Amino acid sequence: MYTNSLLIILTTFIGDCEEIRKIYSVLERFSDVRRPGAYLVDTFPELASFPLFDLISPWRRVGNEYHRKDYEIYKEFWDYMVKEIKEGKAQHSFGKEFVQSDYKALGIDDVQAAYIWYNFHPEHQLISSGAMIEAGSETTSAMLNNALIGLLSNPAAMDAAHEELDRVIGDERTPTFDDEKDLPYMRAIIKVQSPISLPELMSRKFFDGDP
Repeated sequence: MYTNSLLIILTTFIGDCEEIRKIYSVLERFSDVRRPGAYLVDTFPELASFPLFDLISPWRRVGNEYHRKDYEIYKEFWDYMVKEIKEGKAQHSFGKEFVQSDYKALGIDDVQAAYIWYNFHPEHQLISSGAMIEAGSETTSAMLNNALIGLLSNPAAMDAAHEELDRVIGDERTPTFDDEKDLPYMRAIIKVQSPISLPELMSRKFFDGDP
C-alpha cells in the first residue's frame, strides 16, 4: 500500500490534477472488467470463438471501447515525453530512458510502449512509471474486495481458512514468510485473487507444480 499512500500525499499536495483523474478513469475501467462474473466469457472462454455470442454479450465492444479510451490517455503522456525530449526539456527519468532506448528491437511497438510507460503533471515535474500509480491504488483494494466476497459467499472455505491459521499461527503471534509452506489453503485463497480472469484459472492445474 506504499504507492497508494504516496499517491494520496502527492494528490493532496498538488490539488486538482487532471492527469491523475485520467489515470483513475483507467483504474475504474480495469475494476469493471476485473469484477468476478462481470462477463460470461471469463467463465467460458470458448465463447470468444463464437461470433453469435457477440450479439448477446457486449464484452468485445466494451473491451474495444475501454482499450481506445485507455490508449488515448497513455498516448497523450507518451507524446508529451517525446516532445520534451526533442525540445531538450525532458528531465532524467525511466520514461526518458525508455523512449530513447531501442525498444522496437525487443519487439515492442509504439502502442505497447505507450502502455508500458507514461508520465504525469509536467507542471509539477512529477515523472513516474504508470505501474507505480496503478499497482497501489485500485488493484489491492479490488483483490481484497474479491476475497471478502468469495469468503462470505462460502462459509465453509472461511472456516477452513480460520482452522488452518489457528493451527499453524495461533493467537500469540502474527504470520511470517516462514509460515507460508505450512499454509497451503491460505496460499490457494490468495492465489485465486491474482489472475485478471479468475474463473478461467481457478483449477487444480493452476496450483500444481508451484510450491
